[in-house]
Amino acid sequence: MEGGHKKQEARWFGCEELRDITQITENNQQLDEFFGGQIKIIVGNGKRIWFWHDAWLSSRSLKTEFPKLFSLSTENEETLHQISMKKSLSREWQLQFRKNLLAWEDEELQRLCGLLVVSPILRVGLQDSCSWASERSGQFTISSVRRWWDTTTGQGVAVPPRVWVNLAPPKMHFFYWLAWQCSVKTSTFLQRIGVLGVSVNKLCVFCHIVEESVEHVLLHCPLVWKCWSRMVYWWGQAWAIPSSVAGLLHWWFGGKLKSWIGKVWQIIPSVVFWSVWKLRNECLFKGAQPNIYDLCEKIKVQIALWSKWLLKVDYSVHDIVSNLHQIRIAV
Repeated sequence: MEGGHKKQEARWFGCEELRDITQITENNQQLDEFFGGQIKIIVGNGKRIWFWHDAWLSSRSLKTEFPKLFSLSTENEETLHQISMKKSLSREWQLQFRKNLLAWEDEELQRLCGLLVVSPILRVGLQDSCSWASERSGQFTISSVRRWWDTTTGQGVAVPPRVWVNLAPPKMHFFYWLAWQCSVKTSTFLQRIGVLGVSVNKLCVFCHIVEESVEHVLLHCPLVWKCWSRMVYWWGQAWAIPSSVAGLLHWWFGGKLKSWIGKVWQIIPSVVFWSVWKLRNECLFKGAQPNIYDLCEKIKVQIALWSKWLLKVDYSVHDIVSNLHQIRIAV
């Protein structure tokens, strides 16, 4: 997949996302190499395959494998079908060049012809196509690129499984996922997409100082920061709050806790996110006043109830809320 023919291969997949990404690969060698290694051309009638430009015979294009022959060829822009139709009666490939080849150039031609001997046979009734090696289905997906990127850049903690696999109910899972994706419908987000007018107040309903972004309303607002700090202190921990939701989740899932304690620890972010957003809506639409103490106690009680009912913990709700640090030491 090289040069001006990248769009051709993107069209084979019928995928706008792939067409956009292939434009990025022109300035990212690592991504370009990944794409080149994942796309496998399946030869049909040869009418959509560029003989020199496409990697139809091996993992590299003939233009890359035989640069001198390519520079001398008079058939640089012809398809595999067109060049195949020029074969002689003996079925030998008849490649055309601008001049007589020198001895070493002729050696290169013989090496190329050796590869072409075992080339796929054209199938008249079948169109050329592509297969994406990263997926069993052979179809291109954005998620396969994301998996490669996470592996390449060394992203440590697998956040998505932790988002969806915990004790929280589905509505909290979904909001948790939106927070991780930074897709919560804050006032700044709604104004950016044109849902709210430019004159609408975008300030945080808690502090009335900073515009309501995802990071601010779920992490950095002084009231919300106190809530997170109390949750961490509840567990006998100390921390510095991360700069983003993704950073918080990577930190939160970075440690290993045993028995039921670990499961309870993992649901705290989803409960805090949901509870903060619910309080935000009550303040915005019902005129409620934010109270940090009440917010933290509701979160603790909710977590204690789930621990009691879903994990069959022997401790009472009061013990979990009031004496969690001692319980953790005992466990």
